[in-house]
Amino acid sequence: MSSKTSKQGASKKAAPRQNQVRQSPAAQNSRQAVAGRTAQATAERSTPLTREQRQAQARAVAAQRRRAANLKKIGIFAALAVVLLGTWLALYLQEANKPGQLVAQQASRPHVQPGQSHPDYITDPPTSGPHVGQVPDFKVYSEPITKELQVHGLEDGGVAINYRPDLDKTTVDRLAALATSYIEKGDPNPPSNLNARHPNRLLMAPYDFKDKSDVIVLTAWRRIERFPTYDEAGIRRFIDEYIGIDSHAASDNGDRIPGLDGP
Repeated sequence: MSSKTSKQGASKKAAPRQNQVRQSPAAQNSRQAVAGRTAQATAERSTPLTREQRQAQARAVAAQRRRAANLKKIGIFAALAVVLLGTWLALYLQEANKPGQLVAQQASRPHVQPGQSHPDYITDPPTSGPHVGQVPDFKVYSEPITKELQVHGLEDGGVAINYRPDLDKTTVDRLAALATSYIEKGDPNPPSNLNARHPNRLLMAPYDFKDKSDVIVLTAWRRIERFPTYDEAGIRRFIDEYIGIDSHAASDNGDRIPGLDGP
């Protein structure tokens, strides 16, 4: 084979390689643009920042930190709000599920003398307020006792079953049997132990209601519930919830009766 022919063959073989590395103008422009941006970024990093640029960067960093701190505070406040709301809701539901109506506490100090005038009670029968220094016996009464004596019984953890004086004997007997089942319970704690719960502090007595439609009304310290008929389950639920809970701390720390002096 002649040298001329060999050279032509070599030229033909080299031609494809040249075509493979040859690029379009668009690709070349893209590569040049990337190279230009890289070169510019490198130049910017190597070029010292001016004072204004450094200050701007510092302000940007500070603003970013403030945003992060504010987001953290918002998260903490949101978590606290959820906890407080949950606690309030739990307490609300717990209170709502208790038997009887919750009543505001009346001023209960100082003790009044038997027959002494004082502000009217806000409920009938009373659930707190002025009361005498004597403590009632926890038992079944066949005659009414004074409101002032009954209130002192409530303060000492008592529950009172009040019933209309003309209530039929069958219902009165059923009430008395129920009351006796509590009164006869043993109490292992001395009466002066205010921190103990006394399970037998219940009294029952006829009561002349202001509202003549009342039939059976149970009271405890700051609690009242009315029963139009004998409802043993409801009555026991009220008694079991509140009996024996001493309320001297709440009473002693409450408002004093206006115009009255004494212990």
